[in-house]
Amino acid sequence: MRAIFLTSWQERGENVYNEKKIEEIKKYFDAEKKIYAKKDIVSSKTDLSNVEIIFATWGMENFLKEEIEEHLPNLKALFYVGGSVKYFSKPFLEAGIKICGAWQANAIPVAEYVVSQMILGIKGTFISRVNSADEWDEKKKLVMPVKGFYGIKIGIIGGGAIGKKVIERLSAFKDNKLEIYLYSRSMTEEKAAEIGVRKAGLKEIFTECDIISSHIANNTQTQGFYNKKLFKLMGEQVVFINSGRGQQVVEKDLADAMKKRPQSCALLDVTYPEPPGEECPFWEVKNIFINPHIAGSQNNELERMVDYMIEDAVSFKEGKELKYQITAESISRLA
Repeated sequence: MRAIFLTSWQERGENVYNEKKIEEIKKYFDAEKKIYAKKDIVSSKTDLSNVEIIFATWGMENFLKEEIEEHLPNLKALFYVGGSVKYFSKPFLEAGIKICGAWQANAIPVAEYVVSQMILGIKGTFISRVNSADEWDEKKKLVMPVKGFYGIKIGIIGGGAIGKKVIERLSAFKDNKLEIYLYSRSMTEEKAAEIGVRKAGLKEIFTECDIISSHIANNTQTQGFYNKKLFKLMGEQVVFINSGRGQQVVEKDLADAMKKRPQSCALLDVTYPEPPGEECPFWEVKNIFINPHIAGSQNNELERMVDYMIEDAVSFKEGKELKYQITAESISRLA
């Protein structure tokens, strides 16, 4: 089966599909090293009529159904190493193309990032960081009352791939007597009990939990989801983590909440826009800490995502069940 690599972001494509991974793919498919962009595919000079498999990644461009049918008439499946497939998937699905995504693989480093942030955050690691000897006593006094990672309540908002991975990793801390609360519209109470968590509402989580971590899907309904109404329910020592989407947080409301809670902290891997503008209220709040969107797969971790897609691509070639297929019905549940 002939396969091609596709992205408009050449550098990213070469980073994801490196020499090692291309050689692995070539063991199973007729693939060349060239990374195609949409302009190459729709060019009259390029004949890709025998392509059956696409390996794509971040930088995937939008296609019309008619463009797919005209220029890729024998395309059968697309394997995507990246985040959300929402923005480009519909025409491919309508054209009868199967889509598989590596979101499960990408959930692993995000979950690792989140759990590490939980432990460091609730220990007061961030708010007690000193920049000079003069700050030593002040920071020590500030952090002395924090609870630490024992006997606390943790609220997970969203029961998708990342939320489940976070819960799975927290289950390893059996000696810590953690109580895990989960807000999920789709997960039943019975299923929640099976994975060792308790279903809860947003009000209960923001009122009761010492750590709150956001993993909800990104859509028009969740923009501005975290606002003053919820933040005012938080206690004095709370760690709020957002590794989902920046648009889901009302920035001013979070900034105001953190200013009033010096023993709390907000750990943000995402903002809107990225990077935040100079007018962003987060810059002036000492206990808000921002990373430049690093929670997802980086460098070596990208190889795991490619491995997941190679596995499904080989299964597709051999007529076996696909583990990571994305359907029109399942897209609404993905971030």
